[in-house]
Amino acid sequence: MVEPAIAFRDVAFAYGDGTTSTQVIRSLSFDVAQQEILGLVGPSGCGKTTILRLAADLIPGPSVGQILTDGISPSQARTSRRIALLFQRPILLPWRNVLQNVLLPAQIAGQPTEASHHKANELLQLAGIADFRTRPVHQLSGGMQQRVSLVRSLMSEPRLLYLDEPFVSLDEVVKEDLFQLTQTVVSTLSLTVLHVSHSLEDSVLLCDRVAVLAPRPTTVCKIIEIPLPRPRHYQQRTEKAFLNALSSVREAVHRSAPNHLRRGRQ
Repeated sequence: MVEPAIAFRDVAFAYGDGTTSTQVIRSLSFDVAQQEILGLVGPSGCGKTTILRLAADLIPGPSVGQILTDGISPSQARTSRRIALLFQRPILLPWRNVLQNVLLPAQIAGQPTEASHHKANELLQLAGIADFRTRPVHQLSGGMQQRVSLVRSLMSEPRLLYLDEPFVSLDEVVKEDLFQLTQTVVSTLSLTVLHVSHSLEDSVLLCDRVAVLAPRPTTVCKIIEIPLPRPRHYQQRTEKAFLNALSSVREAVHRSAPNHLRRGRQ
């Protein structure tokens, strides 16, 4: 049996200690298969990003349960540079140009200059921004900066890509371009993806399966298969198969938190 790329096993997590603690996650269990794209959706504040941060070792591990990434702990996976992260907004050094920003992880790791330049140029070509390698990043649009961030995150040759709403601040046309690029990168580099989003449409269009979460303290209420062929494109949003999958996810979200959603409309 093939080992999952990401596994949460009966995980519980709380912020703070004692009487001041806030439980965020309870009895959370799910797997992400190798080279699968799994989406996490649920009510605002339910703990989606906390799950991603636990999987990326950005916060201390769970108080109960176990998390495995590529068969090892998130801490080991991060140390061995198996994890790449893409956030809502690009985090770049504005005084550096595109190539210099992309090379930063290799420079920190002390990797050979020639090999790093070759890898960076290949990834810039894959992302369609090779012609901008000498452009200062502060001169680029938000979408172009997000492409640079994606390329930089891939310099460590990761096996896992964690997406924390990277499309949320982009206009529709730029968003569609970055969406297509993400699919190309994931397919070309055989990555496993954990995708967090408030957008049900984005999750259905990008993901192989979507995990619907309960309000805080969260757990998985339902995991829904998305039976859409790849490669996917934004024109599919008007097709019956997409609309049926979107309806299933939306219904599951409403069923998971009827009281929470009702309060939000008041």
